[in-house]
Amino acid sequence: MEGKIVFTSAKPNVNNKKLEKDDAGYYYITLGALNVFNSAGEYYITDGVREMFEDKSSTLMRRIKSGFLKSEVGHPKLQPGMNKNQFFNRNLRIEETNVCVHIRDLELVNTDNDSGMGNNTKTILVMGWVKPSGPKGDFLQKALDNPDENVAFSVRSFTKNSYVHGTTIKQIVQLITYDYVTEPGIHYATKNKSLGIESMDTFEMDLSELTNGDDLDECFACSLESDSEKEIVQEIIDNTRKCEKEGNCILEDW
Repeated sequence: MEGKIVFTSAKPNVNNKKLEKDDAGYYYITLGALNVFNSAGEYYITDGVREMFEDKSSTLMRRIKSGFLKSEVGHPKLQPGMNKNQFFNRNLRIEETNVCVHIRDLELVNTDNDSGMGNNTKTILVMGWVKPSGPKGDFLQKALDNPDENVAFSVRSFTKNSYVHGTTIKQIVQLITYDYVTEPGIHYATKNKSLGIESMDTFEMDLSELTNGDDLDECFACSLESDSEKEIVQEIIDNTRKCEKEGNCILEDW
């Protein structure tokens, strides 16, 4: 298995002014979008994500069903002295001390907005019911309740890249969570909806370092802390192989 894993931080861009809220205190909010271009002209497709949502045994949907899908204030940062293995491992997990929200449900919602890709393809929103939770929940609660303050979320995911007629096509092969960020990476992920993704920086590593052959036990990330993290890595490997035998696997925060 060859290629690159690229850790990307990107700046999202979506609004949340007046939000729907249920009796349990959960807000209905736009977390992201698919079938959409970013500012660099890269196109994010629905393939892979739709399958992930429909597969109730996927790590993502199991976490939702069990009530365990949470997210953090900001994406994990590459800290001084942190090597690529440590950074990869950090992005697999949700740090308890930095939790700000519980995500109860996720769904794909069709729109009439043209994706710009042709063939009458429409943009699809990723909507979710979210509630401030954890040590940093108060920060998000105040922001959600302030009509003059926008709120943005940004996806933490791994993608497989391909190239069609000069356009970079990005397919998500593993979706970790949607983190609460200062500004969104996609033009639909805030209180007040709009569209656009701005890439900020990247971090690369060889995909071949992820696992040696088919044996996950020989994964470079041998310090994985839980069975859940091992399962996430295995899904990254399996889903990447579904895309192609060779290619890029990219960690995206946008």
